[in-house]
Amino acid sequence: ARLRQMGYRILYHQTSEEAADAIVSSQQMFRGSGGLVGGGIYFAESPEETVRKATSHGVILQCKVMLGKTKQVLRKNISNWTFSALLRDGCDSVLVPDMYSGREYIVYNWDQVVFIEYAEDEE
Repeated sequence: ARLRQMGYRILYHQTSEEAADAIVSSQQMFRGSGGLVGGGIYFAESPEETVRKATSHGVILQCKVMLGKTKQVLRKNISNWTFSALLRDGCDSVLVPDMYSGREYIVYNWDQVVFIEYAEDEE
């Protein structure tokens, strides 16, 4: 309930066509096993930025993400964060604002991603 009161942000995630179809039909994204700040679900601010960030390419998803209270971590201070460590800090997500590829948002629970659809082509 607390996260919903804080609203959501539209963010983007790129993955393979097969994974995208499964994600959209189930409306669930699950965190990976590793990454810049640990096993999380990683998002970009624009469809274009997903190209430089994604480990799997093919389809861009547009997602409503409940970030809640965000912990800002500079690239030089990156360490492995977990959801329980974030909660101890009173936070729900991580923002790495100084990535070369653009700002990176990370959540650790699938239920923080409340609506997932295919991003519209901007061509």
